[in-house]
Amino acid sequence: MAPELWQGKQQTKASDVWALGVLTYEMCAHRYPYEANNINELQEKVQNTRYNPIPQGVTKDFNMIIKQCL
Repeated sequence: MAPELWQGKQQTKASDVWALGVLTYEMCAHRYPYEANNINELQEKVQNTRYNPIPQGVTKDFNMIIKQCL
């Protein structure tokens, strides 16, 4: 869920951009951007933009897109 949805706010275009960032991260890194042991940890990471580092093999362009979306 996008950060604003965790806060009980409405979904917006920004939610879709965030989702695009998650999908792009997954396609480039072959793993989830947010890894957590439970739902509370996941919520904290998403709301505080604490995603896993983008692997070094990801191109500069995709790296920039991911950072801007997330």
